[in-house]
Amino acid sequence: MFNYLNEKKGQFIPFRVWIHPKWDELLIDYKMKDQYEKNMEEEKAGLNKNKFIKFDVLKEAISFTVLKCDEDNHLIYNDNHHSFHTKVYFRETIERIRFSIKSLSFTFSPDLYVKWGIDGYELGITTPESKENEFYDLIAITEIPYGFFGIGQLLKPEQVKGKLRQYGWVMEEISEERLSGRPLEINHKYFTVYYDQI
Repeated sequence: MFNYLNEKKGQFIPFRVWIHPKWDELLIDYKMKDQYEKNMEEEKAGLNKNKFIKFDVLKEAISFTVLKCDEDNHLIYNDNHHSFHTKVYFRETIERIRFSIKSLSFTFSPDLYVKWGIDGYELGITTPESKENEFYDLIAITEIPYGFFGIGQLLKPEQVKGKLRQYGWVMEEISEERLSGRPLEINHKYFTVYYDQI
């Protein structure tokens, strides 16, 4: 665990995570920007208005709180939907982007997801092309290493930073300001993530 963040070495401390996608980069690189702009123009013109969006992942962070995490039991609270879970697997539909997929004969909206991965929480997306794969439509983008949250193998801060770099993350420098209560921040080409113990 981060010794400078965790006063109770070796003991799990609940934490909250906020995942902010960098939509411009994501939509351009995954070839969905044009469709998004087209759908937004239709909405502004009063066509295809979606009145039933409860949680708009384009405007809000995906947020969850890990309350318990050991070998046998996990308790996770999905902050966006106010629900409890025993695993991290949250898949948010990007309702404001809609594609007509002729080969599948339906309209498709991509998903942004976070789930348990091998080394950490896997972040990814679905696209029209991936949806045509009948076996597995998720496209993994990166992982946030479990060691960053103090889960699993006890890692030194340098090891955690190395794992973060391996997955394309840059961690802010720890300062007195951070230690006074501001959440820790890491950045990726496609995401900004905040983490705080509770």
